[in-house]
Amino acid sequence: MPSDSKTSSKSIFANPPVKIIVGSDERIYYVHRGTLEIHPAFDARLKASTDEYEEAIDWSGFDEQTVDCVLNFLYTGGYQAPQMTSVAAEEGETDAGEEAPAQDGEEQEVVVEETEEADEEDEPQSPPDSPQSQTSWPQSPCPMLTAHPRILQPVAESPIAPDSPPSLALSECDLNDRPLTPLEYCAGVTLPSEHVSAQKVGDHEGEDQDQEEEPEQEAEENVAEIYLHAKVYSFARQLGFVKLEQFALNRLAEVLLALEQTDKILFPYLVDAIRLVYKTTSTIDNARNLLSQFVALRYTTLVGEDLDELITEGGEFVVDLSHKLARKLTTISIAFKRIEYLTHRNEELKEESSQKDKELKALREEVRHGPIQGFPSFTYQI
Repeated sequence: MPSDSKTSSKSIFANPPVKIIVGSDERIYYVHRGTLEIHPAFDARLKASTDEYEEAIDWSGFDEQTVDCVLNFLYTGGYQAPQMTSVAAEEGETDAGEEAPAQDGEEQEVVVEETEEADEEDEPQSPPDSPQSQTSWPQSPCPMLTAHPRILQPVAESPIAPDSPPSLALSECDLNDRPLTPLEYCAGVTLPSEHVSAQKVGDHEGEDQDQEEEPEQEAEENVAEIYLHAKVYSFARQLGFVKLEQFALNRLAEVLLALEQTDKILFPYLVDAIRLVYKTTSTIDNARNLLSQFVALRYTTLVGEDLDELITEGGEFVVDLSHKLARKLTTISIAFKRIEYLTHRNEELKEESSQKDKELKALREEVRHGPIQGFPSFTYQI
C-alpha cells in the first residue's frame, strides 16, 4: 500500500481560513479553522453562531490588541504584551486621536479611537467615562454576565480575648481576623514557586538600591499590562475559554506582584481594569478578588483622584474593597493586642528567669562550701 494513500488529514492547514471581524473599525483577520475547533470553548459556541464558520465571526466588540493576544495564545499557548506607549508620551499628546510618532524605527502602537458618531450612538454596554475605557471598551457580542445580588453578612466580633495566648489566637482565628492573603496566593492564581521566590528576592534587593536604577520603560510597560491582561481575561470569561482565563489571570498577578513595591502611577490602567472586570464577570470571580486585594494592600499609596472617582461610582468593587479594608483594620488591632500580650509575657518570663538564676546560684554556693550529709566532700568546684 503506497505511503501517500488517501487518509483524512487533521492538519489545521488543510481547511480554508475563517474570517473574523475585529475592533470598532471592523478590521478583517483570518484564522485557521482547526485552530478554533481544537478548543471546545470556541468550537461549539462559534459553530452555533456562524453556521459552521461559513460567515465571518463577529469579534468587533473586542479591540485588536485583545484579539491579537487571544490568537497568539491559540497558536502558541501564550502571548506577549506588545510594546506600550510611555505614559509621558501619552500625556504630551495634544489630540487623543493622533498617532504618536515612531522613534528611531521602532514600531508604534496603533490606538483605535472611537469616532464622534460612535460616541453619539446609544451603547448600553459602554463603561463609565475614563481616559482608557472610553476608547477601547469591548462591546462584547456575547451577553454580559448578570451580577446576582450579594447577601451581606455582618462581620462577627472576634471570640479571642485580648489576653489570649498566641496559640489560641492562631487556632481560633476566623476569616475576618486573618491578614489579607498575599497576591501570589490568591484564589485561582497558580504562579510557579520559583517565580514567587525570585520576586521576593528582587523586592528585598530593590529596597537596598536607589530607585533611579529601576528601568523606567519596563515599569511603565508593566503598568499598561494591567489593563491588557484584564481585557484578555474578560474575553476568556465571556467566551468560556478556561485555559486562556487561567493564563491571563496569572499574567495579571505577575504584573501586580511586580508593581506591589513600586511607587509608579498605576492610573488610569488600574481603574480601567477594575471597571472592565467588574462589568463583565460574575459576583464570585478570581480577577475581582485579585484586583480588590491589590487595592486593599496598597490603599494608602493609591489614594488619588482616579481612585476617588471609582469609589464614588459605588458598585460591587466598593463592597469588596470595604470588606477587605475592614479585615485589614481588624488584623492590625489584633496584632497590637498580641504585641501587648507578648510584651507582658516576656517581662514575666524575664522575672522568672532572674528568680531561677538566684536559686541556682544559691545551690552552687551550698555545694561549694559545705558537704552534703552522707557524701564525701570534693576539692573541685562545680
